[in-house]
Amino acid sequence: MKRLKTLLHSFNRDQDGTVIIEAVLMLPLMIWVGLGMYAYWDGYQTTNTSQKGAYVIADLVSRQNEPMSRSDLEGLNQVMNFMLSTGETAKLRVTSIGRKISHDDGDHEGENDDEHEHAPAPAPVADDAEFEVLWSKSPYLAMPALTTADLAAYSNRIPMMAEGDTVIMVETEVGFTPVFDVGLDPLTIKDLIVTRPRFLPQVCYHDCDEHNGHEHDDD
Repeated sequence: MKRLKTLLHSFNRDQDGTVIIEAVLMLPLMIWVGLGMYAYWDGYQTTNTSQKGAYVIADLVSRQNEPMSRSDLEGLNQVMNFMLSTGETAKLRVTSIGRKISHDDGDHEGENDDEHEHAPAPAPVADDAEFEVLWSKSPYLAMPALTTADLAAYSNRIPMMAEGDTVIMVETEVGFTPVFDVGLDPLTIKDLIVTRPRFLPQVCYHDCDEHNGHEHDDD
């Protein structure tokens, strides 16, 4: 009996093989945590790069001092793809939006001049009906072109503008699929940047005819 107690006591104190057992139990969990951290980091990096790319394209478009062409937009799309990781491609849409010019001539006969002589100019009003799409293009037809009727969905993104002013709206979409299945679903990363032209009243597509509404051979 005493010998049996001694053997049991020795077995209880024996720690040989403990590290191997712990490794067998913990290694799968450590691998899963490592893969999960990498997958979430990759998603964050793609989101960050997509946002930076959208800002870069918006800035490049706003600095144009000549009418843009299809090849210009395709080149910008390639710049966006270059900034992303290998295997990821971006959809791009560039839209020029303007505020309509009111045709209300006001007081033709000069009546009430004294009343309105010192009146402050009215502030711009953010009315959806006052905005119109001058042109909207997507390289490789990856996204449908916007129309004036579509602007109602962007009313909270279009800034206040004076009559005749224009802005450039750049939209990008990047599909992201996690490299490992760790509970993160595939998603589409969308960015929207609105900026004003820097050097010209309007960034045109091919030419600056009325609303740039004419069709061109290389649309």
